[in-house]
Amino acid sequence: MLGELDRGETGEFNTQLLLSEFGEKGFSKDALSLVNCADSAPKISRDDYIKQAKIIDSEARYDDDYLDACYYWQWQATDDLNENLITNDTPNLLFVAQKYDLATPLANAVNMAKRFDDTLIYTPNHGHTVSLSGMNACVDGYVVQYLLDPKIQFDKKVTLCE
Repeated sequence: MLGELDRGETGEFNTQLLLSEFGEKGFSKDALSLVNCADSAPKISRDDYIKQAKIIDSEARYDDDYLDACYYWQWQATDDLNENLITNDTPNLLFVAQKYDLATPLANAVNMAKRFDDTLIYTPNHGHTVSLSGMNACVDGYVVQYLLDPKIQFDKKVTLCE
């Protein structure tokens, strides 16, 4: 960020300043860790994980804790990330996002909506949780319609709720 500021680029600085006002940065980092560990926690025993981490640590050119956050995650990941989830039986999905969500970036929601050929509703706001929170009536309206009729086909694939 300092390099950007030195070049007169303030985008990252402005984003961090805005996030600090909302106290979102810490939460989003924690939420991202939880999502990553749930998706990719090691599928090996803790003993084997420690052995593997020590080998990596001995070869690393930097000094850091060899146990990452996922080591402390009490569940093993069970998702097969290579599984083809798009079949004739795949239900309609509704993706809801906020433009400045550090835990689940908007780009990820866009990619998933495209991959599943389903609808994305998003806001231009900051934060991780928006649906059915009373924060945005537009988002809540779409979510309620979807929950009442999961087979609903919305008019547009991507909708901005301001």
